[in-house]
Amino acid sequence: MKDLAPNHRLNKTFLPIIFTFIGCLIFIAALKNHIFFLGPVILISVIIGYLFARRSYNEHANAFYDSEFLYLTYKSGTIKIKLQDIISVRLSKPEVKLMGIPYHDYMITYQNEDRSKNSYSFLVNSINYNIESFEKMINYYSPNTRIDHY
Repeated sequence: MKDLAPNHRLNKTFLPIIFTFIGCLIFIAALKNHIFFLGPVILISVIIGYLFARRSYNEHANAFYDSEFLYLTYKSGTIKIKLQDIISVRLSKPEVKLMGIPYHDYMITYQNEDRSKNSYSFLVNSINYNIESFEKMINYYSPNTRIDHY
């Protein structure tokens, strides 16, 4: 199995933590003259940031694939999606830059077993080489799948 979304869970966890840290710095600067309110505001911000990061980590999956399936591994279990059930794949223009590396939004739309549509998206950087091999595999096993690059 190859990893399609390396560190996806990690990225979704650290972004809330980074935003919480920045928010705390802003609160410190804004409330420097009101020391009495500063402690409770920082504590509430840290608790909210922690809960959001924990929820984000638990609800987002990492994606792996092989020649037959795409596997979405959540903390609660794994979902297996046949490559033939993938409807479309979309790679957007770089929307986010982290430490100088551009990240793209990569969205996979697929059909569930009950024929309803669902999607999975994650951030991918330009260094991820498994995207190209994944798309080649999809073209081979499911030539009707639409692959878009913007």
